[in-house]
Order: sequence, then C-alpha cells, then structure tokens
Amino acid sequence: MIDIKIGGGDMKEMYSIGEIAKLMGLSVQTIRYYSNIGLITPCFVNPETGYRFYDAKSFSPLDRAKYFQKLGFTLAEVKEMYEKNDVGYVIDRLNVHAKQMEESIRRQQLLLDELIWYSKVFSHKTSENILNKPYIRYFPARFAFAVNRFPGESPARGNARLYLKKNGNAFRKLEYRRQNMILYNSDEFFSGELSPFKYGFYLRELPNFESNYFLTFQAGYYICFQTRVLTGDWTSDIFCHFFKNVARPPYVIADEYEDDLFRFKQSVYEIQLYFDQPQIE
Repeated sequence: MIDIKIGGGDMKEMYSIGEIAKLMGLSVQTIRYYSNIGLITPCFVNPETGYRFYDAKSFSPLDRAKYFQKLGFTLAEVKEMYEKNDVGYVIDRLNVHAKQMEESIRRQQLLLDELIWYSKVFSHKTSENILNKPYIRYFPARFAFAVNRFPGESPARGNARLYLKKNGNAFRKLEYRRQNMILYNSDEFFSGELSPFKYGFYLRELPNFESNYFLTFQAGYYICFQTRVLTGDWTSDIFCHFFKNVARPPYVIADEYEDDLFRFKQSVYEIQLYFDQPQIE
C-alpha cells in the first residue's frame, strides 16, 4: 500500500497492480487484463511511469468477477454483465447457467451409469460349468433398436444393414447401449432352426417418437441359459419341459456377452424366454 499526493495535497490510499493482485489472490496479468477490458478502472495513473494504481472500490468488482468465473462464466460474459450493470440481466444469466449446469450434471450422471453398466456387461460371469444350464432371472422393461433379417441373408449383411440404419440421420442420436441382441422365432428355435429374424442393440430408454425399428421387451421373469449360440453346439431341449403346458412367447432373446474385443463367434450369449411362472421343477 502506498500514499500519493494528488492535486491540492489530499492523501488517498491506493494500491499498485502487484499489491492488489496479492490482496485479491489474482495474478498481475489478470489484474492488468481486467483493467484493459474495463472491469476495473485505475484511480490514478502515474504520468511519468504509466503505472496504474487502484483504490478499495476495485475490491468488490474483482472479487465478484472471480466468483462469476468460478460459476462458469467466461470473461466476455462477465464483461457484458458489468457493462449492462442490470441486476435483472444478471439474474437471467445466472438462471440460464443453472439450467445448463443441470443438463451437464444429467449428462454426466448418464455417462457414469453407462460406464458402470458396461463394466457389468464385461464382468458377466461365464464358465464352462454353467453353460447350457437353466436358471430364472428377472428383467425390468427393456427397449431395443433392431432390423429384420431378410430371407436367405447372411449374418454379415444383416449386421451391415443394422449399422447403416443405426448411424443414419434418423437414429444416430439415440441412447444406444453397446450390447448385441439377436431375436429368434420361438417355434423355429424349438424345432432346432437357428435362423435369426432380427438383429439389434439395446437402448437406454424408449425414444419419444414411434418407429418400427423399436422393440419393447416386457418386464418379468425369464428362463435363461448361457451358451455359445453361434457355434450351434447346444440344443433347445433345455427349455422344452418348462413349456410343455404353457404357451411359448413369440420370440427368443439372445444377448451377447463379449469376452474378446475382436473375435465374436465364440462369445457366450444368454438365451432368454419370457416365463410368467418363476419356478424350476
């Protein structure tokens, strides 16, 4: 802090850039920049040296500017609020930023949920001693994006159409979950014919518009077993005794659980059939 005589000899308390920077916890460069863009104004400029000095009136604008930046405002936005000097405008800017922050938090929470979900997919426990053994599992309502398989179409061509449609303009912004899903006709499945009729991916939620590409799988209990469905080394007899006197659902769901980032034919799938009587005899 220094005292400088001005005009008729009045004494005024003033601070150099270095002193006010230290006092406010800012860098000299920041104080100089704030001054250059008009956030603060020096109370005195030494005509001989050009050094700028500031009084206590600069404390609050500097501290408020720091606070605005902490809240996520850019210097340009802070400068605009200072130029307007309108409390109503400041309230509006604060509310807009609050809504943006809420959306950012929502997106970050969704991303966190997705990370945890994908970790669970990769952590899905499979071993030879549990393959082809039935168990019951409860699922909440699930949603998927899927394309039909054309008659005689190879799995490769079916998947190519799936990716083309998934990444097209109409659907690319959907909240996909990275897990392959295959649907089989249950009558064909039980007769031993492993010919998919749909390929798809799961969705985090049902989109807010209608499309024939969207599927909803009802909540409830499903009879499940794990197998390497693409190898064909298994039989649908695993399910047969559960549906001797019960109507079968129209489709069988097969969810892929990847254990290799490049080879997929040997991947374990969880086969699922909806079953409204959750007990094993």
